[in-house]
Amino acid sequence: KNTQFSAHFDQVISGVKRKAVEDRKTPIQQIYDDEVIKFRRQYGTASAVPVFDYIRPTAYRKRQSVLPPLPKSISSIVVPPPLKITSMGQFFLFCDTPGNDKILGFASPDAMRFLGKSLDDIA
Repeated sequence: KNTQFSAHFDQVISGVKRKAVEDRKTPIQQIYDDEVIKFRRQYGTASAVPVFDYIRPTAYRKRQSVLPPLPKSISSIVVPPPLKITSMGQFFLFCDTPGNDKILGFASPDAMRFLGKSLDDIA
């Protein structure tokens, strides 16, 4: 067994798994591509790396482990408190109707004023 080859695979895989958890906004495919580019700069373009299809299930499982569970139904969707306000401390969730026909509305007070002014300009 080529331990250097195995170590290189492990380096790419561990980098993808780590970033999948740390950077939840970047798609897994992009994280993989970035890790391969970084790896090839370090070890050369001819170095073998694991293919994305080999890493994908593991990376998605790692990311899923730090995300909240998906709601079972529309009525069970709960918006957590940090998502109800802006970074400036303004209310952001202006509509949250209960039931299976749930409607969520998000906008800052400034955006609502701007929208209201725009509607006044049209009339």
